[in-house]
Amino acid sequence: MAGRNNKKKNGKYVPKQDDGVMPEPCSRKQSMMLSNDADIMVVGGAAGGGKSHILTMMLLRYMDCPKFRGIMFRRTFQQLKKAGNLWDKGKEIYGNLPMKIRPKTRGGTHFIWPHGPEVEYAHNNHEKDKENVQGAEFTFIGVDKVLSTRTVMCG
Repeated sequence: MAGRNNKKKNGKYVPKQDDGVMPEPCSRKQSMMLSNDADIMVVGGAAGGGKSHILTMMLLRYMDCPKFRGIMFRRTFQQLKKAGNLWDKGKEIYGNLPMKIRPKTRGGTHFIWPHGPEVEYAHNNHEKDKENVQGAEFTFIGVDKVLSTRTVMCG
């Protein structure tokens, strides 16, 4: 698999731009986010700054982990699937990966890589939505537009 010889940083796969896996970050801010190994990261900025794009790219750090399970949240399903939002970013970025490691989609809410990793795209608009992930174990939790989410997500 591409990137097999890449070093791991704190147990995370660190793909390189020159191995054909990781797209090039568009800005210095994106490069800083991508190289950050913090357990929790909060990033702000103006619309169009590439935060959703880099959030989607960050999942590529875990490509060598067959048991990786990630989840990406937006407040509503409509926001998640709207043109240019998280799901579209995933199709754009993951669709350009080399064919042998390109994920397939399932149900319009999951990306599943051939060797096991999975990423689910979900919403958290209602109190009952938190029950959909209760008890699940995730390696990575991404929340896009955290200020538009409801606090019940963590309740």
